[in-house]
Amino acid sequence: MQEGDKRIAKNTIIVYIRLGITIIVGLLTSRFVLQALGESDFGLYNVVGGVLALFTCISASMTTTTTRFINYEMGKPDGDVNRIFNICVIIHLVASVIILILAETIGLYYIHHYLNVAPGKEADAEFVFHISTIVACVGIINIPYQGLIIAKENFSFIAIIEIVNSLLKLLLVLLLFTFDNYILRIYAAMMSITTFVSFVAYHWICKKRYNKESHWKTDNLRGGYKQIITFNNYNLLSAICLILRDQGSNILINFFFGTIVNAAYAIAKSVQQYVNNLAGNFDVASGPQIVQKLSAGDFNGAERIAQNICRFCCLIAGVGVFTLLSELDFILQIWLGKVPQDTSLFCCLTLILVLVGATSSGLTQIINATGKIKWFSLQFATLYILSLPISYIMYKNGAHPSIVLIVFIIADLLSRCNQLILLKYIAGYHSLKHITGAYIRPLCVFIALVAYILIVRQTGITADNTIFKIANIGITFILSLALSYFIGLKSDERALVQNFIKNKISSNN
Repeated sequence: MQEGDKRIAKNTIIVYIRLGITIIVGLLTSRFVLQALGESDFGLYNVVGGVLALFTCISASMTTTTTRFINYEMGKPDGDVNRIFNICVIIHLVASVIILILAETIGLYYIHHYLNVAPGKEADAEFVFHISTIVACVGIINIPYQGLIIAKENFSFIAIIEIVNSLLKLLLVLLLFTFDNYILRIYAAMMSITTFVSFVAYHWICKKRYNKESHWKTDNLRGGYKQIITFNNYNLLSAICLILRDQGSNILINFFFGTIVNAAYAIAKSVQQYVNNLAGNFDVASGPQIVQKLSAGDFNGAERIAQNICRFCCLIAGVGVFTLLSELDFILQIWLGKVPQDTSLFCCLTLILVLVGATSSGLTQIINATGKIKWFSLQFATLYILSLPISYIMYKNGAHPSIVLIVFIIADLLSRCNQLILLKYIAGYHSLKHITGAYIRPLCVFIALVAYILIVRQTGITADNTIFKIANIGITFILSLALSYFIGLKSDERALVQNFIKNKISSNN
């Protein structure tokens, strides 16, 4: 393995240890939150607390920008990482102030005049909104520090912070059962604590480990803003349009169907997030290597990593998606106890959306590394924003609540086609080679898994039999791993896995 590949492998292992723990804790947390709040308040929190989703999307975009420019600066012989870091700090401070002003004006106007909530819940909705806004602003200020740690490929620190935060969330949610009144407000306040914990932790780590890069210095802040802001604005445009699509769909569902359906939609989005993380974290671990190879002029090396990462992410996403789809109703029942209506259908469609989304892995890293993101962002934004009026028209004509997710799937597929075309003509990327190298093998695996699930359902062998259902989940998981290994991996990759296992066994003996 090349040195860069070894770092990707090491970072990936750390990321998945973190992911495994946070998913297990997150699933327990979601169940307890639903029980403590009830369906209506749970749906209300996910509508009003959408500013947190806005923060998540914006922070992901801005973290990508910060990490990209720090990585690029690290690749230069005369790079000044501290200068880029301080410029990013100033940009994020200004961004947090702008978001605070917009949220407390336009956002508050929507809460007061258009939000569809049960009578008597208006004050709770406003309280949750204020708390969420403060949390969002604190999180945005924290982004340069998180971006520096990612650029340094120090994923172990991030893993520790995320694990501690997930355990803290679970503990705080369990405390909800000791309260009788104002539970929604208490929950919103409790969730803000985890953001402040992250804020303190990231600042402390940067000061202790990367003080040279992160210390405040006022004599090197001239110039450099335009390039970073331009890149970030296009990146941010994509992120905002994504959150407008997701939060706009939440608002549309709330407007036409109420908070009970919002609860089902929120659960489906949680499932989507967990499985997305399963594949997406592998993509994140490869990002610094792709940027550094491109900045060093090794475009072929960057292409190789991007294609392999995309294929691996598709296979990883497939393992999670098809394992869940094998007995989705049963899994939801075990997880939640009381399952809101239409949750299963929403989850099924969001899982399909995960598979489509996984096909962008590697491509996004290449696009960001080139710095030529204008047309990519514009096509992305156009497709995602158009999804909302199309869904609105279909709802007006009596469509089922789940239709919005079908529109999203189609928009994502079109976006992927546009990305490959633009990459070929703007950056000279070998798009056809990417299709054959990244998509064909996972597609064969997916077809085989779909056939297996359909055969099992057609025979009805697992119907009303808990043991058979559990066995089927396990068989699907093992089958997906086996197919990914024998079909999804190339022969040299299988040999690498075999040698790794043999070496581990030999070292233990």
